[in-house]
Amino acid sequence: MTEEKKGFWAAIASLTIWGLYPLYFSRLTFASDYVIVCWRLLWTVIFLALFIAVGRKTGKLIEIFRSPKTSLALLLSGSLMFSCWYCYIAGVTRGMYLDLSMSLYLNPVMNMVFGVVFLHERFSRAGKVAAALCLLALVILFAMSGTLPTLALVMSALWGLYTLVRKIVKVSAIAGLMAENIIFIPVAVFILFFTDGEHFTNPLATPKEWVMLMIAGFITVVPMILYTYGARRVKLVTLGFIQYIEPSMGFIIACLFLGDTPSVAKMIAFIIIWTALAILSAESLLEKKTGHLMRQRKDRKGFIS
Repeated sequence: MTEEKKGFWAAIASLTIWGLYPLYFSRLTFASDYVIVCWRLLWTVIFLALFIAVGRKTGKLIEIFRSPKTSLALLLSGSLMFSCWYCYIAGVTRGMYLDLSMSLYLNPVMNMVFGVVFLHERFSRAGKVAAALCLLALVILFAMSGTLPTLALVMSALWGLYTLVRKIVKVSAIAGLMAENIIFIPVAVFILFFTDGEHFTNPLATPKEWVMLMIAGFITVVPMILYTYGARRVKLVTLGFIQYIEPSMGFIIACLFLGDTPSVAKMIAFIIIWTALAILSAESLLEKKTGHLMRQRKDRKGFIS
């Protein structure tokens, strides 16, 4: 098997695990939102520490904390990640599965908007159409139902800002994730052990509950490692297409297994957003083909001359 194929299947595996998140986190009804998030963070640190130790990547982690500027940037990105984790868990425990799926579909457009606003990038024609369609979807949803998908908008904005910060800060994905979690260990410990943190800070918790919380860290680290491995070996165009596995699985699981059936207004909004993403994907594919043809022409000219 070639390296590209290995990367492809690694990326598929990571996105599939992320797509199954609603099924897992919907089973953690025995704990409050903030308790789940805090234990997820602590177990993530433990599993990441094992991976970094085995991979002998401690040097990259030490480099991060030697730089005050990088540490502060990761404090910001960690705050965004922590907030997004909380919103996700809160959405699951409240049965807002379709809003979570919508937030993931909105991510590419939100990233594009933040790129224009903060990095002075330019909208392509397809980007302008996609952004306009997403705005239209929200207007129609509000006009028909009287509400906006607040959770979807907040989560896509948080992840968009997180992606922006991590794009600016040049650190490896795994070391950066570890640093973000380490910074927030004191916060998690304080919430769990020095506030009214339910029964997960004493021996009354059942073994099954402890295992379920431990798995939260495991399924955070493993897909991240797989995705990082895959992203380095798979073409960006391919990665752009398969990234929709996660929200699509979330949509299907919400409708078929978790009882979150979309209203007519929300279904129309989803269809419009899917159309916007199809336009972006088509543009990406066309750019790839155009670039390939231009390289071929250059090679032919060089051969003739």
